[in-house]
Amino acid sequence: MVQRGPLPGMTVPAQPPGMGGRPYEPPPEPGHFVRSMSQSELRCRASRVQLAGGALNEVLTDPATSTPFEQVFRRLPGQGIHNPNISPARPFFLELGSFRVPSQQTLLLFDLRPDIYRFSGVDPNDALPVAARRFATQVGYDLTINGNHPGNTRFELEPIEPQQGLAFQPNQGTDRLNNPGRLPSDAEFVQARRNRFGAASGAGTSLMPQRTFRFGPSSLPLTLVLEENQSLALQAVVFKPIQSPIAFIEFDIAGILAPKLLVTGLLDCLALKSEAVK
Repeated sequence: MVQRGPLPGMTVPAQPPGMGGRPYEPPPEPGHFVRSMSQSELRCRASRVQLAGGALNEVLTDPATSTPFEQVFRRLPGQGIHNPNISPARPFFLELGSFRVPSQQTLLLFDLRPDIYRFSGVDPNDALPVAARRFATQVGYDLTINGNHPGNTRFELEPIEPQQGLAFQPNQGTDRLNNPGRLPSDAEFVQARRNRFGAASGAGTSLMPQRTFRFGPSSLPLTLVLEENQSLALQAVVFKPIQSPIAFIEFDIAGILAPKLLVTGLLDCLALKSEAVK
């Protein structure tokens, strides 16, 4: 076979810098993902233009590597929710469910949906969801991962009177570090006193309100990452008596269960690199 050289007036393209003498390779197409895993790393390529979530959507929806995950917990309320002695200082706890991530697996949670059902009044075996955000000042939900509350959230479930000087107050935790000698204002004392039920439940202001959607911006995807052997615990906290009859309380969680090595490589590929682009 006769090897032909470059045509007159044409030169062989130079190798990209930093390739170490390796043969020239054309750049990958946008969103292209190289699925080559080893024991220590998951190799990836990225072009300058990336489709939004291209790598995650491509790999996490592949049944060969990932498993759709969803669990629905339903618990009868019992007579404890009607106890007239329930108060913010002495709430009633209702364990809803828990899940422990298997070894060598990682759980990515995308959806969280608590709800309360009432009897339909037509069929004794039928139940319907209550009106949106009903029992908002009576029930909250506590979600923990290994005993910790995820995210940076603050839910004031107990309404308080308008307090002069409370609006534009600095973040309390950060301000204590920057100004350790500053005393809390009267408005801050009132705010903490009216939401003291959070201390009794252990959730503080991380106790999620009664609503049928997760915390965080609804326009952006939510991802809670649970590593292997980590535990997710869910419970309802009733801090004021409920007089209405309730059929059951539900909590629905959904996501993707994938191999630990795969998720670790994906998150590393999508992370911003600190080194400057040359």
